[in-house]
Amino acid sequence: MDKPVIILGGGIVGMAILLNPVPLTGSKVSSLEPNVSCFAGLNFPSTSVVDVLGLCLSLEADAQSLSPGSHVLTSARVISLSPDPEGGYDLTVRQGDAIYELTSSFVVNAAGLDAPSMYTELFDIPRGEGPRHYFCKGHYYGYQDRSIINSPVYPLPTKDGGGLGIHGTKTVDGDVVFGPNVEWMDEEVGIDGLTKSDGVERDYWGVENEPVIKEAFVESIKLYLPNLNPDKLSYSHCGIRPKLSHPSMGEDYVRQHDFYVGEDEDRWINLFGIESPGLTSSMKIGQVVGDMVKKRLQEGG
Repeated sequence: MDKPVIILGGGIVGMAILLNPVPLTGSKVSSLEPNVSCFAGLNFPSTSVVDVLGLCLSLEADAQSLSPGSHVLTSARVISLSPDPEGGYDLTVRQGDAIYELTSSFVVNAAGLDAPSMYTELFDIPRGEGPRHYFCKGHYYGYQDRSIINSPVYPLPTKDGGGLGIHGTKTVDGDVVFGPNVEWMDEEVGIDGLTKSDGVERDYWGVENEPVIKEAFVESIKLYLPNLNPDKLSYSHCGIRPKLSHPSMGEDYVRQHDFYVGEDEDRWINLFGIESPGLTSSMKIGQVVGDMVKKRLQEGG
């Protein structure tokens, strides 16, 4: 069996990602990661694990501090939209039994998985003719031995794999997690979004044929961690990636950009295809969007 090439991440706390890679021989990788077997590796000492909840709470606190009166409404849905005579939009938002009437000079559609379907629905774009996501599901497994890896370990991604390969990472608490795999969902789901117009979210988060999935995980992980004990591997959770392209596109699939940020309507900015790298890129994405809004408002458009 050919040994893979491995990408290693250090444990330095910070947001700098993939800077100044250090080439490593297979033996050098083994000195850093004794359980890893590989031909060669790249070490990125500045990578880190992000505390997702902590980051979101910090951003919420910053928004409320810098802009008093700001509110963050979770589990809320925009149910109607109309242009405001003075520019911008009037929106009706439902959160549970509460209804909010809002007016905004600018709207940023950062609705995640459902961002394209919300945009096409609110602007009456015919089904299938507007932007859309292709959903790619990925499962994760926890591992009961924290010493199996010391830092994030990534095999090189395949050209058409839809992801980075089943890699091993550590949580902020030090637990080991492997994943995700690649499981393309029905293309029709990507057109309609996870939440249909009736506001009911379907259950796309379950797992089927878990023993088969686990077997594939074990086979993939053992390519670079041959001493993996399958009995210590247990199912954890799944996630869904919002892709902007699909393998059915052929060569165009690998040429598609990762993120889309654009003003597709007057004073309406769409954010599509924001996968998990969008978390570590969130500050920069916010800066880009902020600059777009500032420029438009200064132009008086």
